[in-house]
Amino acid sequence: MKKSILVIQIIVSTLCVGDLEKLTEYLPAGVVLTGDYDAGHTQTYTSLSTIATGTQPSTHGIVAPRWWNWVENSEVTLLGGDEPSPENLIVPTLGDALLEQSPNSHVVTIATRPESAIAMNGKRGMPFWMATSNDNFVSSTPYMLFTPEWVKRLNVERVYPKGDILTLELAKSAIAHLSLGGRGQVDLLNICLEESEAVVGKYGHDSFEATQMYRRLGRALADFMTYAHAQHPKEEVVIILTGAHGTSPATATQLFNGKQFKVITNGFLSARYGPGDWVIGYETGSLWLNHNLIYSKKLSLTAVQDEVAAFALQFDGVAHALSATALKNSGFSTGYGRRMQNSFYPKRAGDVVINLMPGWIESCDNVRSAPGSLYGYDTRVPIVLYSQKHKTPGSHDEKHPVAMTSIAPTLARIMGINPPYACDEQPLEL
Repeated sequence: MKKSILVIQIIVSTLCVGDLEKLTEYLPAGVVLTGDYDAGHTQTYTSLSTIATGTQPSTHGIVAPRWWNWVENSEVTLLGGDEPSPENLIVPTLGDALLEQSPNSHVVTIATRPESAIAMNGKRGMPFWMATSNDNFVSSTPYMLFTPEWVKRLNVERVYPKGDILTLELAKSAIAHLSLGGRGQVDLLNICLEESEAVVGKYGHDSFEATQMYRRLGRALADFMTYAHAQHPKEEVVIILTGAHGTSPATATQLFNGKQFKVITNGFLSARYGPGDWVIGYETGSLWLNHNLIYSKKLSLTAVQDEVAAFALQFDGVAHALSATALKNSGFSTGYGRRMQNSFYPKRAGDVVINLMPGWIESCDNVRSAPGSLYGYDTRVPIVLYSQKHKTPGSHDEKHPVAMTSIAPTLARIMGINPPYACDEQPLEL
């Protein structure tokens, strides 16, 4: 175990490779790589779990913000029960691995949304997010019984409105009040910056509004990095800056109506097998069928899944459709099948998984651009490493992306710990 190191992971929700210059205009030079998620349905919470665990969704199980329980036909969310909790996390995160091997270390995660904070943090440590009622930073009893005084103080004394700048202010307070990177310990600070998702979604990533937003964020990040380096020698601070996903080109966007797809598919099955609630849910390209109804009619689940997958291909905008049986029983080594399979966790993923054509996105009010596909504009993001102990600053091998699952084992090696136990990815050679 190495001593006195502060590792900081900064994840910007929407960050395309081509937008990095807007963000880093005010930042120091770092090692620049291109990362690829190598999966379909790139969404913030799924990507955060991939970064945190060093595994694909097929292993970490966060396939969507919500999914359906086939036994009870009930909706399940990432947040769990009555209050946000990590009960639906399956595999350990980098933070969990650190605290397991170094109990005196600190793991702090700060985000706008509880889903982001929990997915990135793991089952242990100190995650904080903004309450929807008053925008104050809070946590929940699975992690702590009381909100720390330094968090309460920022909630009262803050001068910034909600958003990324306020998130960075709480990150500064965490460094100061918890002596992160001091005390002779290795500490981990995760920061999820989520403002970009709304701005880029509304205006497009190449819009004037998005450019201004990235530049404001770049100035705020420069201020934060200056603060972090002022607390410790630079060689004791390692910072990774990356994105949770890219986004679709706003100029080419066509809309797919998932709600309509669900209703029409239910009507198709009702016409085939009799009236009923054949479809119990749809989310992010996945369709969940009513297993209880299918079995009660003595139908073959596999046959119904295959029939729905074939039916889905008739919809405008659908490029590929695979049944859960095909994803479980087939081995896809390349192409769209591999990426869809990497996003498939059998106990949670839908019965039929679709992939939209390039430029198509899920229909949503006031959204011109969105992530969620397996195409490079969604799956490829920049990775910037700030560390005095590693490669000379500059861009390295941009044409050959590195796996996003390699971030966790790379940081584990820097920390001097074993990576999360479900991670089998090799660390980057830096």
